[in-house]
Amino acid sequence: MRRKEGGREEKVRGEGRGWGTPVPQNSAERGKKRMTTYEITEEVIKKLKPLYEERAKERQRDAGKQYGENHPQEGSQNSVNPLDTQKELAKAAGVSHDTISKVETIIEEGSPQLQEMARKKEISIHAASHVVAGRS
Repeated sequence: MRRKEGGREEKVRGEGRGWGTPVPQNSAERGKKRMTTYEITEEVIKKLKPLYEERAKERQRDAGKQYGENHPQEGSQNSVNPLDTQKELAKAAGVSHDTISKVETIIEEGSPQLQEMARKKEISIHAASHVVAGRS
C-alpha cells in the first residue's frame, strides 16, 4: 500500500479500489497552518509567564518563612527549590532560554511591524532582537 513518488514513499488510501490518493503525512499537507517558533514562544510567554512568576513568588515567600531572619539555619541546604521562570518557559516552548529572552524583548520593545515580520518568518528572532537593541 505504498507508492514512491518523487523519490519518497507515500501511503496510498484505498489502493486497488480506484482512489489512489496519497494520505497527508503532516499538518501542512492536511491544510493546517504550522506555527512558527516565534508564534509558539510568544504564546507560551503570554500564557505561562504570569503563572510561573506567581509560583516563583510563592516559593520565595515559603523560603522567607522557613529561612528568614528569626528562623535558625539548619545546614546550608535550602529545601525550597528556586524556580527559574526563563528555563521553565524555555522547556514549555521547546526552545532555549536565550530565545525566550529575545522574544520577550521583541514583544516588549519591538514595533508591531517587526513582531508581525517575526511571526511570518520574514526576519529571524535573532535579527529582530538586534533591530530592537539598535544593533542592526
